[in-house]
Amino acid sequence: MGARLAEMPIWRVTLKSFSRADKVLAFECLDRVGMLDYANTPTQLLSGGQQQRIAIARALAQKPKIIIADEPVSSLDPLTARSVLQTLKAAATDLNVAVLCSLHQVDLALEVSDRVVGLRDGRISLNMANQPNDQGMMQKIRSIYQQRAVHSDRDEPLQRHVA
Repeated sequence: MGARLAEMPIWRVTLKSFSRADKVLAFECLDRVGMLDYANTPTQLLSGGQQQRIAIARALAQKPKIIIADEPVSSLDPLTARSVLQTLKAAATDLNVAVLCSLHQVDLALEVSDRVVGLRDGRISLNMANQPNDQGMMQKIRSIYQQRAVHSDRDEPLQRHVA
């Protein structure tokens, strides 16, 4: 219910007297992300993936036009990360909510995004619609990472001093 507090009169918040509509919305959002069975489970008892799904449900309960997700799967194992991102994408698609998501896992970004924007040294180095099997985009992504590897050679003098 925390996601709806900003929309409630102070007396409802103080008395924890949530409207039926807010309760229904909360349960619908939990159900959408596959967490309805955990509605009364304290968050600290949930796994990382379950906590991320709860976070998505909370965001959806606010009825946003856009969700900004900063590294939403950085601490999750690959299978759970993929599942959480697919849940986010499905919910956003169904509810017509835009998602701006920062990821370091390029494979996941390509799997779930409609558009890929790559940053290098604080500048946009790639900004393309995600086309499955687009070899041009894959080549640009490879070149970004190859440039990074070339620039990392600057660390060599530091390594000589440390050794």
